[in-house]
Amino acid sequence: MKNLLLRSLTGILYAGAVLVAIHYGLVSFLFLFGIFTLLGSYEMIRMLQQQSFSIKTGMPAIALAISVFLIISLILANHLPFETLFFSIVAFGLIFILQLYSGNSAPAFRIAENILPTLYIAIPFSTAIFLLEKPNEIEGIFIYLFFITLWINDSMAYVTGMLFGKHRLFERISPKKSWEGFFGGLVFSVATGLTVGILTESDNLFIWAGYSLVVSIFATFGDLVESMFKRSFNIKDSGNILPGHGGILDRLDGATLGLPAAAAYLYFFF
Repeated sequence: MKNLLLRSLTGILYAGAVLVAIHYGLVSFLFLFGIFTLLGSYEMIRMLQQQSFSIKTGMPAIALAISVFLIISLILANHLPFETLFFSIVAFGLIFILQLYSGNSAPAFRIAENILPTLYIAIPFSTAIFLLEKPNEIEGIFIYLFFITLWINDSMAYVTGMLFGKHRLFERISPKKSWEGFFGGLVFSVATGLTVGILTESDNLFIWAGYSLVVSIFATFGDLVESMFKRSFNIKDSGNILPGHGGILDRLDGATLGLPAAAAYLYFFF
């Protein structure tokens, strides 16, 4: 009971922080997700380095991840020209070149260590700005709907899985997840999109339902990918910064693949 209360309180505070950041706009959202990028990158590097963890060797990767997050975010918000992205591409190239002179016995591992936080965390998180800034009669509706769908999908997948789960979804990676839970989360997610479409008096409810459908599916894959990482590192949680939940990556695993998929859907269908 104590753990459930702690988990619930942490979840409420996390959700509140996200909703407040969305409400106050670009600067507050960049600040919050910049922190998420920083902490998520730290957790990823620590998982990669395991027992020999050293923040000194992880600083270049963290710096690159935050830089790329800010550059892409500001480009998507139309505060930087698109050409600025080339600086990030050059930075990626320098990582490979620097390993030629490092004398490191495992250069491929160091390259992966430096690039993975950017590819897995910074770039996906930066696409949230596209959802935040996408014009609509209701300001911020797409980013609000993304997170509401994400949370409903997680909650209802858990509930329906606990009640009806018999067939394993991906036993090799996540033994507790079931197909029943997956479809339970999917149905409630689509219902969320339809509800928003009805409330906004949309002419095409299927587009709103499709948005939540995409979020649900790719969030589930994001969850499985993070489980794959943790299983390969033989750990239970990515970190312990969120009492009752684990690390930032444990809480935002669905967003790593869900955000880019939602942004792509918006680009093509809205």
